[in-house]
Amino acid sequence: MTIEAFAGNPPIAQDALNQIFVEARTAYRFDETNVVADEDLVKIQELVALGPTAMNSQPMRITWVKSREARERLAEHMSSNNKEKTLSAPMTAILSYDDSYSEHMGLVAPHAVGMSEKLGADAKARRGMGELSSHLQGGYFILALRALGFATGPMAGFSVDGVNKEFFEGTALSAFMVVNFGRAGENAYRPRAPRLSFDQQTETV
Repeated sequence: MTIEAFAGNPPIAQDALNQIFVEARTAYRFDETNVVADEDLVKIQELVALGPTAMNSQPMRITWVKSREARERLAEHMSSNNKEKTLSAPMTAILSYDDSYSEHMGLVAPHAVGMSEKLGADAKARRGMGELSSHLQGGYFILALRALGFATGPMAGFSVDGVNKEFFEGTALSAFMVVNFGRAGENAYRPRAPRLSFDQQTETV
């Protein structure tokens, strides 16, 4: 992926802002005939990895749920209103926090000498920094999907313990979000729910 300097770049065009923010909404139905290509998965990961995380730690992991068998296993742990969406989406990703992310600090943060050992020995600091950054990466994941033209349905309605036991038992991974994506189907979107205003959400000090 070619990366150019941001200095002096103008704001992105309004149609791009519309696609990513203004007109984007959570998708509830997908075109079941659509197939998400492996090349698309690579593009998604490459974009997500560029977003800032604490000390460039990149603690989020992505599990692509592609096979019907894996999809059915996942659906067993989804809330009742999320089961059918998960079974019918062209692609589903489980986003998880990797508590062993500090093992990679020498690679991703060579400027931070000794951080791999320090975080490895301090579970509270490791988890505090890692969970925050993995959740940030979950946001980047949704924006990357939208930027690449995918209808996106992020969900928190699932049994974390169930998904962890089903997919990650014996590992350092813990799921925090499940995301369906693909091309939107008929009646995919609900009307946008109200958002807080500038005055309701901000203050100047």
